Amino acid sequence: MASWLHKAYWNSYTLWHVRREARFPFRPREEILAVQNRRVRAIVLHAYETVP
Repeated sequence: MASWLHKAYWNSYTLWHVRREARFPFRPREEILAVQNRRVRAIVLHAYETVP
């Protein structure tokens, strides 16, 4: 039961993100660049904190 519930949760989570990302290329250029900058900073911070 827990496995089924876990799969259902992640499937709905993924679907929600896919629907949001499908509209992403049609956002204003400044907004796309801001999101891109935020995502790159998050990746670099994660690497800095976790890689020895």
